[in-house]
Amino acid sequence: MEQTAFSGSGQLLTYTTVWVPRPGLEPPYTLGQVKLGDGPVVFGHVRRLPDEARVPVAVRLVTAADPEAVPMFWFEPEVRP
Repeated sequence: MEQTAFSGSGQLLTYTTVWVPRPGLEPPYTLGQVKLGDGPVVFGHVRRLPDEARVPVAVRLVTAADPEAVPMFWFEPEVRP
């Protein structure tokens, strides 16, 4: 197996709101599929998605400052100047 680095941005393709609690995650929270700009489709948490959002949405990867955080990474909509 070989490690590969991918872009930290992509397009949110699908998403859903989850209402079932998980350890470290209180509902509701959003999960979605993101097509990374230069790589695969990944599944992860999505934060700060407006209620009126329509896919595809440009998103960027955000990582937690605390290595023990749950989740350790998530996606947020890109803010365009």
